[in-house]
Amino acid sequence: MKLPRVQSQKLKVWVDDREIVIDTPEMLSFACAGRTAVPLERINVFLESRLDALEEETRSIKKMEQEMIAVMSRVAGSELDIGNELRKIPANRFTKDHGWRSIFKALNNVESGGKNIDDMRRVAAVKYIQYLSNRQEIIKQLLVAKKRRSDTIEDRSAAARALGFQRLPKGESVLIGIEEGQHVELLLSKHKCKIVAGLRGLEFINETGISTSLGPERTAIGRDKANDIVIDPAQRDVSRIHLIVEKMGGHKLQLTDLSSHGTYILSKRGQAEKKHVAQG
Repeated sequence: MKLPRVQSQKLKVWVDDREIVIDTPEMLSFACAGRTAVPLERINVFLESRLDALEEETRSIKKMEQEMIAVMSRVAGSELDIGNELRKIPANRFTKDHGWRSIFKALNNVESGGKNIDDMRRVAAVKYIQYLSNRQEIIKQLLVAKKRRSDTIEDRSAAARALGFQRLPKGESVLIGIEEGQHVELLLSKHKCKIVAGLRGLEFINETGISTSLGPERTAIGRDKANDIVIDPAQRDVSRIHLIVEKMGGHKLQLTDLSSHGTYILSKRGQAEKKHVAQG
């Protein structure tokens, strides 16, 4: 149901189930000052978003920002009614963050109100443009960080493949065989490790050569102190819980990668190439 527009010199806005009455443009400017920052909840959503979603968000924000700037440009020094110009932008285009949508709905609901209300509209428009700019800047920074991280992972994967390693599918358990006297070469991110089946049973050997026996059933490996095998905390590219190794019986192990930067296992091609080099 469309609400009737009312005439008033005051602005009444419902935000978070409470009514706020704003008397002057100065009061609205003060109320909107904190609303130009992007709320933490929205930043957390951006942190979990994929690159393509963030790029689409950037385009959407840029379009809205251009429309708002166009409104301010059209009404500057002209006889155009800023209220009519703002109403050309559908209310659902404004974010709900900080009650912005409610603010513009309230402003659009006022049919007139003279200079006081028009000045409030200008204040709201300027502050909202500032909010859009801040939102765009945060996404820009996240895009740079995510792209850099993506490029790093791709570079690391390429280097691993060049050495004959293949990446384990994240979260998917992979079954491998290992007989006594054999070993399995691994990369935890870029750190060379191996699992050895020796006289003392199965052992995990890190890149510095330190050997640790695997647990009787399940062994968690990572930087977190709660793991069965703790990797040096300085190796930040190793995840807190990086790899789970489970003994399945019959000389078989089950490996489950839970990391951000990957676990790589020497492929049969890589094993053959190393054997050929050793024999050569």
